[in-house]
Amino acid sequence: MVRWSEEQYNEFIKKTGKVPTRRNDPSNVVIVGGYSSRWQGWVEFEDYRFYAKSKYERDYSLFLQYRKKQGELLSWVYEPKRFSFKEFYDRGQLFYTPDFYLTLSSGKTEYHETKGFLNSPSKSKIRRFEKHYPEEGPITLIDASWFKSHYKLIHTLPGYISLEGLLHLKKTNQKKP
Repeated sequence: MVRWSEEQYNEFIKKTGKVPTRRNDPSNVVIVGGYSSRWQGWVEFEDYRFYAKSKYERDYSLFLQYRKKQGELLSWVYEPKRFSFKEFYDRGQLFYTPDFYLTLSSGKTEYHETKGFLNSPSKSKIRRFEKHYPEEGPITLIDASWFKSHYKLIHTLPGYISLEGLLHLKKTNQKKP
């Protein structure tokens, strides 16, 4: 794991013209400004529980819960529906499950997808979803730049635990019989 400041991260991009990924960063994980998405585990709220596949999903759920308490959202659900592309394609990305389904206080609904890095298969899924399910609306992409711009807010939300704290909790819980 490599921990870079934003200046080091931007300098790497400037020199190489590439965003650090597993291919050009042998340490596999680059934390910019202290942020990493490398974590999985259960997330529990007073009225909802789900298994997050990344820290991005976990932290975004904290943000959604905060918006819900502020009255901006009526509800949100994690991975509520799986969309199939089998009737349109016979190869490639045949299914897509958006990360979050939101119902805004106005009654409007939206799908949100959290991605630290948007790779080709993810782009294909989103493109196919928007082409074949236009009635569901476009996907709102919550990417690494969103997390960088909301870094301070997320770290002050109730229930926030740092990556180091999460990893410590995970190790502690694994030791219990």
